[in-house]
Amino acid sequence: MNKRNAALAILIPAFLALGLLTLYMSYGISEGAPHFVYTLF
Repeated sequence: MNKRNAALAILIPAFLALGLLTLYMSYGISEGAPHFVYTLF
């Protein structure tokens, strides 16, 4: 496996996870439910 494919294999899932986490947290805040944030930690 070359370095470019290795980087994509790591960065793409990480980017998707970060995007989902951002949506999840923004939804919890917009709903006025900070307990959504507490469940992450």
